[in-house]
Amino acid sequence: MRQLHSDVAERRRDVSIGLVAGAIGAGIWAVIAYFTGFELGWIAWGVGLLVGVGVAIGNKGEGSVPAGVLAAVLAILSVVGGKYAMVRMVIPDEGELVASTIAALEDEELVVSGGCRGRLSR
Repeated sequence: MRQLHSDVAERRRDVSIGLVAGAIGAGIWAVIAYFTGFELGWIAWGVGLLVGVGVAIGNKGEGSVPAGVLAAVLAILSVVGGKYAMVRMVIPDEGELVASTIAALEDEELVVSGGCRGRLSR
């Protein structure tokens, strides 16, 4: 029973450090994408490396199949989380999008495709 408790405590530490590392990596990726306007795919490799190092630190440097699987799953979740954060930062909320569209349509001038300007009839 004592061994089982020790294994659970070690896994919690692995997961905690891996989650923190993944959250940091995902946040960095989202912020870089937001400010540069580009999604740099190689940063995902850095997120994975950061998570792997975090899990290894939590696992006291002892490699194991469960730790590797945990690192892989946390890295995938971190990359997905980073992409989600990036999209949420770049694309406005639906409410803001609808409000800005309505405001543009209520404006008396309307830019028609092709660069022509026309007036809306009321």
